[in-house]
Amino acid sequence: MIDPIVRTINNLMQLRGGPVDLVATTPGVYNPDTSQVDTQVVTVTVRGLVFDAKESVSPNSLIRAGDKQVFIQPQQDMPIPVPMSVELVYGGSRYSVVVVEELNPTGANVLLYELIVRR
Repeated sequence: MIDPIVRTINNLMQLRGGPVDLVATTPGVYNPDTSQVDTQVVTVTVRGLVFDAKESVSPNSLIRAGDKQVFIQPQQDMPIPVPMSVELVYGGSRYSVVVVEELNPTGANVLLYELIVRR
């Protein structure tokens, strides 16, 4: 039996979600032939819900004008979104991940990642 919360998330993603690309760049090993550190870029397309983030009036808020709030479901081949090491591509624009929150009401598995992203 599927948990009602999971069923609701799946339904929302199918009805309202769209494709977003997560782009993770991981440093590789030092290549003495080129005197550079080789990097590996992994791009995974996932379904996401994208909203304009609500700008806060608090001067200590991490949210700025133009930021987006994105909800994505974890997938097996997906890089874990980490601020400043994963970018998101949506609607032809590239965004940096600023904040990541795991939505995990049961404490067992992450149901959604909530991201705040910025151009």
